[in-house]
Amino acid sequence: MFSKGEVVRFGTEYWQCLVPHGYEAGEIHLPGVKAWREAEIIPWEPNLEWEKNQVCSYNEQFYQFLDEPEPAESSESNPDDGVVSVNEDDSDIEEEPTAPNPPVEEPVLTPEEDDRWGLIGEYSEELEYDYSENARDYVVAEGTVFYPVLNPNPDKLVEGVNITRDDPRNANIVAHMSRIALYHLHSIISPTNISETRRWAYEDSIQWLYNASKFKINPQLPRKREHDSCMPKVDWACATFQRDYDPNENAWLI
Repeated sequence: MFSKGEVVRFGTEYWQCLVPHGYEAGEIHLPGVKAWREAEIIPWEPNLEWEKNQVCSYNEQFYQFLDEPEPAESSESNPDDGVVSVNEDDSDIEEEPTAPNPPVEEPVLTPEEDDRWGLIGEYSEELEYDYSENARDYVVAEGTVFYPVLNPNPDKLVEGVNITRDDPRNANIVAHMSRIALYHLHSIISPTNISETRRWAYEDSIQWLYNASKFKINPQLPRKREHDSCMPKVDWACATFQRDYDPNENAWLI
């Protein structure tokens, strides 16, 4: 659980918590990870060519264009235009061609009236949003339009499945594996610019693993339990000349 104002380190950056969150609050956020992207909004104007999934604003509301633009029909000349008709009674009289009718202007439909436009609704935590590459599942939040680029749908928090109150892993293993992983990560990013502190930690962890493999030290790992009695097996046997077995005096403990 993170409280408001708490500062945490994520990667190589430091972040401050602005909203309390965690497993008890029912939501978990990663610092710097944005699952929503703001969409481009164009004010609606008549006689504009709109593409699919474009967003417009009209009467303080937002609409998404759903239909593909129709291809322009090729205007073919009417074969009857300008044709001379011959009168059956008098072949010498020719009829004058009639003037074509003026084109009828279609009424301009606004996004509220046009079925090709869809009204974008408000964001709701209860809905599942499509975040695939070509999908544009728009939502309205804070007076603008967003669409998901990562998974914004919350998972059901189940203790022991995707959350845990305490880290069940051995502290020694976590510490030494983290030091080795960080050293190799630095060597990949900048092989000639690795800090001495990171190198010393790496050498200490390698030495710890070597001594544990030779049973020169007790790695402090939990032993398996007996099948019948369910009692833990005998602890690691180490050949040592150590006189004091106080765990606080063990230099290999964290």
